[in-house]
Order: sequence, then structure tokens, then C-alpha cells
Amino acid sequence: MSMLDALGRIVTRLLLLIAAAVFAVVLLCFALLGLVWILLKALLTGRKPVFVTTFMQFRQATQHFNRGSWSNQQPEREQQAPTGDVIEGQATEIRDDASLPHKED
Repeated sequence: MSMLDALGRIVTRLLLLIAAAVFAVVLLCFALLGLVWILLKALLTGRKPVFVTTFMQFRQATQHFNRGSWSNQQPEREQQAPTGDVIEGQATEIRDDASLPHKED
């Protein structure tokens, strides 16, 4: 009987190993199909995938920590002197609305 028990254990282990390998391959195929779907959707719509924009925003938010600056200083782009460019905007009329509170002089 011990020969049959050993053979049964080997067959059971082999079947479980094959089942685990098939499961892993199927899972990888679904992941690959999902990635292909996301990339095709991004190509067709012209919009970047969400995970790309999320990581880009995270990198921009943590960029000043990568320079070794742990103090409360502002990032370098905010410390730079203004370039002197003037941006003009269109003036619009603000109408007096009765629902807005008025300041009494």
C-alpha cells in the first residue's frame, strides 16, 4: 500500500502543480488583454491612461523632496523670479445683482 500512497501523492502534487501553472497563465493572459485594451482605448481617444497621469501627478508633487530639501521651502519653480511676461485678459462687466449682499458705506 505504501507504494500506491506514494504514487497517489506524486500524481496529486503533479495535478496541483499543473492546475497552478494553468491558473497563472490564464491570469497573465487576462492582465495582458486588459493592458492591450487600455492602450488601444488611449490610442483611439487620444487621452492618456489614468495610471499614467496619476503617477505623473505624484512625481510632480514629490519632486522637491527628491532634491534633499526637507525644510518648508517652496519648490524651485515658485522661487524663480518672474519672467516679465504680461498676460492680458478681456475685461468683463460685473452686473449689480440684487441677491448679492451689498456693502454699506
